[in-house]
Amino acid sequence: PTPNTCTGKTTTVVELVLKAVKRGEKVLVAAPSNIAVDNIAEKLAGFSHAASARIIRVGHPARVLPSVQSLSLDARVKHADQSALAQDVRKEMTQLQSSLRKLQNRGDKFKVYRQLRDMRKEVREREGKAVHEIVDKCNVVLATTAGCDDKSICDINDFDMVVIDEAAQAIEASCWIAILKGKKLVLAGDHKQLPPTIMSKEAAKAGMERTLFERMFDQYGNKVSRTLTIQYRMHAKIMDWSSQEFYEGLLTAAPAVQAHLLAQLPGVVSGNSRDTTTPQVLETSLPLLLIDTAGCGLHEQLVANKDSSKSDQSRDGKKGDRFVWAESSKANDGEVDIVYKHVLALLKAGVSGEDIGVISPYNAQVEKLRNKFRDYLPSTAPHAESLAKIEISSVDGFQGREKEAIVISMVRSNDKQEVGFLSEARRMNVAITRGRRHVCIVCDSETVSSNDFLGRIVSYCEANAEYWSAHQLLDEAPIESEEAAAQQPTTNPTIASINNSSTSSNNSNNNNNASIPLSAEALKAKKAKAAADKKQRRADREAAEKEERARQLEAQLDDFVIRSQQQLQHELRFPATLTSFDRMLVHDLCEKKGLCHESVGDASQGQRSVGGTTK
Repeated sequence: PTPNTCTGKTTTVVELVLKAVKRGEKVLVAAPSNIAVDNIAEKLAGFSHAASARIIRVGHPARVLPSVQSLSLDARVKHADQSALAQDVRKEMTQLQSSLRKLQNRGDKFKVYRQLRDMRKEVREREGKAVHEIVDKCNVVLATTAGCDDKSICDINDFDMVVIDEAAQAIEASCWIAILKGKKLVLAGDHKQLPPTIMSKEAAKAGMERTLFERMFDQYGNKVSRTLTIQYRMHAKIMDWSSQEFYEGLLTAAPAVQAHLLAQLPGVVSGNSRDTTTPQVLETSLPLLLIDTAGCGLHEQLVANKDSSKSDQSRDGKKGDRFVWAESSKANDGEVDIVYKHVLALLKAGVSGEDIGVISPYNAQVEKLRNKFRDYLPSTAPHAESLAKIEISSVDGFQGREKEAIVISMVRSNDKQEVGFLSEARRMNVAITRGRRHVCIVCDSETVSSNDFLGRIVSYCEANAEYWSAHQLLDEAPIESEEAAAQQPTTNPTIASINNSSTSSNNSNNNNNASIPLSAEALKAKKAKAAADKKQRRADREAAEKEERARQLEAQLDDFVIRSQQQLQHELRFPATLTSFDRMLVHDLCEKKGLCHESVGDASQGQRSVGGTTK
């Protein structure tokens, strides 16, 4: 089954296992992580009586959730008859060991030692027999893929079916431990979400990150796969982006979730933007929201990781190099403030802190957000208790999880328009599809749109979501000039909606009309103006970059002229890596300065050579 975007995959796996049990088959169920195994165990336990399923969870008891401890092998062994007999033997051993202190004769001591040795052997045999009896009687065995080599089941190789859940996150080598124990294999997962975490750069390059699930799907496709197309988590507007981008538009939202909103949760205030008599709490009525920081001057910062083991597995290198592991991370203080204000608005509307999750791909940003929300927050601060309950984590930490509301801080905002590993499509797919009723994306649209994939996210939000400017969430937005300050409208920072902004000519009426939204035509015009401004800023930046490049080349040529006059250099050869624009600049500057110049080599690999004599 695929995908894993809340399509009931685990429920389908459970049903598959129960059907096999009814046919009299013995099934091994595995997953790459303990939490994934326990999740299946919980669901299986709820239906086990109806299907006569006898379930056992193999694994260290310390790694098993309390809710499934009763299914663990250790718990079952403790209540087995053989274990009771073994316990009686242990008590006898304790008494014999106590008697050793009183014995003086060496022969008598040796006799007791030999007796204790025999009793230890008996205990091991009885406990081993108890384990084998329990495992033999069970028709469903659950373990992690690595745990399938546990001594309790290592000799069992006759399972009728092996099912591996979350197979798209399991490295292939661990899968084979389970696969070789059965006659039939079922893999369940989603190769469009996060791959397994590979700590070794060399191993990842060698192909360890490519899973068996992905390999089989690419090789056989629909011949061996079945796609689950109804999802039971997200509002339709949140789902549609993922469906179009990753699943060929196949996903549909179940009727129960396709239009659900935060405003429908118990105790949550529902604001009506057209009703001026009630407070405006638009956040709870929005399934998808983009808060754009473009033009706000909220630039990212480079932060050194305190612990190298927590460095971003960012592959944050050059384009095409997926495996440059960063020893530093990125953060954005401005986005921290934006996220904080938006979350406060949700809490004020009545959304529980336990229903809110905050995600950032960068560990440094996660740390800053945690500091803002909890570590450095006074206990007397408004909503301090609710803020402490909000889960803040990386994308990897939220894999397989969900919250009613998700706020995503994308961090990247820079003049070079570098996005790093934000461009990893599967990572963003996981982040956005964690939210059930509300997803808020905080980003610099100008920076992230430089990447085609991220640009499509922005375009989708502009067409299907609410689009707000970050200026309206900032107490004091950065002002680039006095002219910009004069044009910037005064807004109420507690009401975060683009609908509240107006032109500077009618600022005096803002306080009375803050709750009245712009018409659809006016909002469309405002978005068009924002897009035009964005395009103009990009053009201005490109022009400035070209001007700077021209200055650099001219300074290089001027230095050459001085050195040639001093008989120190007679030729200046530029590298073949010059862009067509650089070549044109060199040509124009040489013509202007009267320098001889020519291109050496073919058109694509040629160098530009400049002579020291004037024409």
